[in-house]
Amino acid sequence: MKKLIITLISFIVTLLLVITGLRPTQYDISAGKTAPQDIYAPREVVDELTTEKKRLEAEAGLTDIYDISEDLTNESRDAFKKFFTSVNMQRASLVPFRTETVDGIDIRSLLTMENDAYDAFRSFLESVLEKQLETGVTDRAATVSEVRETLSASANASLAEKILLLSLRENKVKSPEKTEEARQKLRMSIEPVTYKANQVIVRKGDIVTQAEYEVLLSLGMIKSGDTKVHMQSVLGAVLLVVACFAVLYLYMRRYAHECLKNDGLLLMIAIIFALSILLSSAGVAKTVNPYLLPIIAGTALIAILLDIRFAILYNAVISILSVLIFEGDVYCLSCIMISGTLSAFIFTRAGMRHTLVFSALLQSLCQFGLYFAIGVIEGLTLHGALLRGAYGLASGAISSVFIIGTLPFWEYAFDVTTPFKLLELTNPDQPLLKRLLSEAPGTYHHSLMVGNLAEAASEAIGANALLARTGAYYHDVGKLRRPQYFKENQYAENPHDKMSPLLSASTIISHVKEGTDLARQHRLPSAIRSIIASHHGTTQVAFFFHKAKIENEGDVDEAKFRYKGPRPQTPEEAVVMLADSVEAAVRSLENKDEASIRAMVQKILEGKLSDGQLGESGLTLRDIETIEAAFVHTFCGYFHGRIKYPETTDTKEQTRND
Repeated sequence: MKKLIITLISFIVTLLLVITGLRPTQYDISAGKTAPQDIYAPREVVDELTTEKKRLEAEAGLTDIYDISEDLTNESRDAFKKFFTSVNMQRASLVPFRTETVDGIDIRSLLTMENDAYDAFRSFLESVLEKQLETGVTDRAATVSEVRETLSASANASLAEKILLLSLRENKVKSPEKTEEARQKLRMSIEPVTYKANQVIVRKGDIVTQAEYEVLLSLGMIKSGDTKVHMQSVLGAVLLVVACFAVLYLYMRRYAHECLKNDGLLLMIAIIFALSILLSSAGVAKTVNPYLLPIIAGTALIAILLDIRFAILYNAVISILSVLIFEGDVYCLSCIMISGTLSAFIFTRAGMRHTLVFSALLQSLCQFGLYFAIGVIEGLTLHGALLRGAYGLASGAISSVFIIGTLPFWEYAFDVTTPFKLLELTNPDQPLLKRLLSEAPGTYHHSLMVGNLAEAASEAIGANALLARTGAYYHDVGKLRRPQYFKENQYAENPHDKMSPLLSASTIISHVKEGTDLARQHRLPSAIRSIIASHHGTTQVAFFFHKAKIENEGDVDEAKFRYKGPRPQTPEEAVVMLADSVEAAVRSLENKDEASIRAMVQKILEGKLSDGQLGESGLTLRDIETIEAAFVHTFCGYFHGRIKYPETTDTKEQTRND
């Protein structure tokens, strides 16, 4: 139920923030009113009214397109030929009655003209006619007037004008199709008047023009009673957030089960997710420049606190949601997605808290270069690209401060075990480790050896070696309550010699619960407490059980001689259990050669396996074989052969490394 409530609240908060981001700020203004503040374009938008005005102005200077009509051209030629055919017939006396006019033109001069002169006159006039027809005639009289000077070269200029005027047809006619095509080309050649994203549409105190009002209206920035668009945005936002949550859930279900099992981790993810979306919404509200927002901080925190693969998926989801809130700014998407992925790798490589500062510097420099490069790709000027790079540098710095500053809060509030926390816990100055060294030195050195074994085995099987080593250091802290009751801390008499087997077993078994109590008092992470609680599982305290059987002639309740558990639930818990058992067993061997060590390790591991102690740990048989090899290798390095040095007469001691 808690998980459902956390998921539902996170979904609702995220949905509200996304809807708020998707809806631009609305203003109660109209054309002719004064702008209450600077109003910015949330995305690139075309000023349709101003663009149309520019296009109409350009169209006003456009003239109609004309075509040459072949029919009218041929008609003109036919009229010319008909006229001279009639004249030729008169000249040849082929007609019954000679006339002095053709089509109202006095031809007496043509009838008396010499053949050569007549042919030259006709050819001259025909060339003039063809030239005008090719050029195109829209006004016959105007055309004749234009060529009058040319016709004056003829001896019969007046007659030439009349014949040309008779023959010419107005063959140049309007072409609606070509005129419309030219108009459309002219309109397309006019660049639209646009407002870029984040460009001021109208300044505070300026009168809002009709064109500016139309732009604001198209962006949905004018308050109105129409909720249709808003409902569409809500539906889209719901589907988008559902898809994002489904992707994250499916990943956690398959690859990060602990997140779904742990209410605290789920709540932490929900809070980080909501904070990232809230930052994106702040960018839309113009509180800060979107490129300055430390959105990648959430990705880095997820990588440090949980898992780098989950962080990369989380980063992709946040990047997509953020860029949609930013009205589809793909350049911003590129910046957030790439820098977020870089942060996941950079911050998880930091081994100590002080190295986080170097990681922060590296992240900031990487973001400067990335944002600058994307600014250049976007087509910004050098100054604009450098400014964009500066935003990236600042964003990286702000993100790093947030990561470093809040990391202890996330660790403490949600009981998350980070590498930084584990490294701090392995410091010998930690209170519990100092107490072990001074009050139970045998247990302290035993724990160090168990830590070495657990670390080597965990590395070999791909488990969390740092967690295993740290858990091993603290697995026996419960022995601080009664250190003298444990063999490694006994230097004189053994208290168990005077105790009943059942009381001895109870005393030994109690160190597990006392260890978890001490761990809780010292605020050790739950992962360490789990290792303490499970490092004996439900194994039997064999020595005192067999002693009780002898004393009671076999009538013994075995359950009272077993640890209360739980059994190891993770590979790290199982490795610490095995390392604890084999360290004590191998240390008891008189002959510590490789064969003896291997035989003892095999015996211990087979015993734990047959007793069912490893069934819930997730270890495979191959893992157990690998762990065995790692244990043997570590022991052989520790119990290496040594040279026996002769005693000196001065000290009677060996003075070489031993």
